[in-house]
Amino acid sequence: MFSEIAVVYPRGLRTGGPEALHQLVDSLRRRGQEAYLVPSDDTVGPDRVAEYAVYDAPERPTLPRGHDSAVVVAETAPAPDRGDAVVFRWWLSIDNHSAENGHIRRLEYGLGMRGEWQEMPRHHRVGTAFKQALRNFSAPPELPPEIDLAQSQYAWAHLFGRTRRPPSMLGDYTPSPDALIAAAVPVARRRRAVCFNPKKSGSLAREVSAGFPDVEFVPIENMSRAEVTRSLGECAVYLDLGSHPGKDRIPREAVLAGAVVVTAMRGSAAFHVDVPIPLHHKVPSDGDVVASARAVLSDVFADLPSAYALQDSYRDVISGEREVFDAQVQAVFTRGMRGFDPSYPIVADMARFADE
Repeated sequence: MFSEIAVVYPRGLRTGGPEALHQLVDSLRRRGQEAYLVPSDDTVGPDRVAEYAVYDAPERPTLPRGHDSAVVVAETAPAPDRGDAVVFRWWLSIDNHSAENGHIRRLEYGLGMRGEWQEMPRHHRVGTAFKQALRNFSAPPELPPEIDLAQSQYAWAHLFGRTRRPPSMLGDYTPSPDALIAAAVPVARRRRAVCFNPKKSGSLAREVSAGFPDVEFVPIENMSRAEVTRSLGECAVYLDLGSHPGKDRIPREAVLAGAVVVTAMRGSAAFHVDVPIPLHHKVPSDGDVVASARAVLSDVFADLPSAYALQDSYRDVISGEREVFDAQVQAVFTRGMRGFDPSYPIVADMARFADE
């Protein structure tokens, strides 16, 4: 469909979003599409992340500008100097906010916040998603608007609600699933421990830990990928009380590694399509979050084997993520499909297309 596709990325940054951008280039190139990464203007100096060398994702210094080319940018990137190129904006996360009475109301989670609304003057900080929605409506008339892609059902619903235009679904996939599965210690031998990411749950997880003096709480921080895998493979539970601005990576890694995942019912984790675990494994975001999290964890520890078995379907979903992702890439960039949501049977559709 395109002569070439450039994907703008933050060189040197090791998080789920940049890895997803590498996965996109790799998938496109496996389908014979000329595709490459272009470092954003503010990240041309750092070295590339060595772990991402497993992806076929070469780099070039400049963006294409022809009408038969395309540029992909993440939701946080400024509008590119596109020339006549088609621009896709890939929403890998969404800010929680709304506009009301001249103020921005942003829902803050983690870092000691318990989910209450915080009033902020409009001039302080307008959420990225809100600014981009305004951009979409005010694009120059001589250029087509950016085409929105959503990494999660949460992002899909948010964008459709803001713009009244259905975006196309483009997820990502959990890397090295076999290594995660291989690291899983049998349920009966798992440590009576809870892993958590301090950057996601803030002080909430530590407050929860005060109610479990016989349970070890293990922060996932300053670890290599191998160390994260080993910790998730040994701990009984992974707890994530964060805001879930996108379909986060560590909960998926945790469930593959055999941990029982417990999340707050916030952001993407409020959508079963994004985080398909039982409802009683999700902590309500209203009321006393700490007390609710303790109650959920108590139920899980009371019968860990049953809790583990109830998340088998989540493990099955993650095991098939790469196939779904490749089908979505083909649908968006080869067939030009627009507006399909996460429930669309895209793999079956692509199989029918291949048989035609």
